[in-house]
Amino acid sequence: MFLVPLLASYLLLVQCQSIQPPAIPLTVRSPYFQSYLSHTSTTSGTNIWPSFWTTNHTLGWSGLLRVDGSLYEWLGSAVEQVGLTINNNATAKPVTLQSYQITPTRSVLTLQAGSMNINITFLSPIEPSDLTLQSFPFTYIYFEASSTDGNSHSLQVYEDFSGEWTSSQTTNVVHWNTTTSSSIIYHEAQRSPYQSMTETNDMAEDATLYHVATSASGLTYQTGEDTVVRSRFLNNGSLANSQDTTFREIGDDWPVFAFCNDFGTISSTSSPLVWGVGLVRNGDITYATTSGNQTRHPYFLSRFADVPTAMAYFMNDATNALERAKTLDNQIVSDASAISSGYADLVSLASRQVMGGLEITVGTDSNGRLNASDILFFMKDVGNSQRTNPVEAMYASFPAILYFTSGKPRMSKYDKLCHILTDFT
Repeated sequence: MFLVPLLASYLLLVQCQSIQPPAIPLTVRSPYFQSYLSHTSTTSGTNIWPSFWTTNHTLGWSGLLRVDGSLYEWLGSAVEQVGLTINNNATAKPVTLQSYQITPTRSVLTLQAGSMNINITFLSPIEPSDLTLQSFPFTYIYFEASSTDGNSHSLQVYEDFSGEWTSSQTTNVVHWNTTTSSSIIYHEAQRSPYQSMTETNDMAEDATLYHVATSASGLTYQTGEDTVVRSRFLNNGSLANSQDTTFREIGDDWPVFAFCNDFGTISSTSSPLVWGVGLVRNGDITYATTSGNQTRHPYFLSRFADVPTAMAYFMNDATNALERAKTLDNQIVSDASAISSGYADLVSLASRQVMGGLEITVGTDSNGRLNASDILFFMKDVGNSQRTNPVEAMYASFPAILYFTSGKPRMSKYDKLCHILTDFT
């Protein structure tokens, strides 16, 4: 009696794969926080570096695995680098990409590494009922593993990000720090000197990168030169819980900000391991008014005192966020499939693009405090002219905005944006 609804849900999602996109979206949460994994007939694996949406800027994001001491790479191209020092001249192999699935909110990679099946889910939430969560520019990464032979296996997993997320130029200096607490551990990195309201080659030069994990036994961290940190994991299955404090250019010994989780010997993960990554700007935009220029700030800061407080909530909400995403995915695909399966495919690819093009902002009152009732939305023409609030891009996005403002996943505070868009039609 439970098989039919489960199959129906599964079929709704897998039909999204009839369109093969040129790139798999990984993080799509703001105009400046977008990363993709190239996917063509000649590059069908995951052992390539993700890139910014312009495709000409590499984003250092490395994923490594150890299964019973054998070494694997689940994301990026780190093991092809010169400089890794691996004991006994061992080599790391790319995992096998068995399949992938793209839904309106998620990209799910199914991989095989030795005797373990690996599922990695990249969730860029669409939160129709909560502007605070929708405006928080973070993506979840969920890691799950299960044995293919019924036996238990030793398993360690690693993830790092580089300073390439903080600037388009690798000759710029990056500063970083690691903060530990009883609930979360996070790395933060930012270009130095900070360049407010500046972008180069479409990338923000005033953003802070955050890489966050939930504090737990088996979690270790490290910052430092890419080959040193990655070699440490490949040789030991752990990191040194240490920080490199020699700040330098992004491309000078390529500093990375890493986490490692040791699962011990298991046949499967009991629940997903979760990491978070985000790119935060504050302010978001300079808005010209009749009384002068106004700096707009991210909406989520009207609810949370600071980014670390928001991150702690975000990580604690990971399980519920995934369930909300699955429910929303099924609803969107079901509604779109009522028109045609091809339309459902397009909607699955486009939903994150629409929402990722928006900045949800608040202004300040006469005392300089954030005014949560002063809400303005801005849209960047990502991929074409890079203009703000271009009429043709807003018009093209109107069906999605209308869906989220008038359907069951109602965004009541989006009504103002919907009315603005209607004025242009």
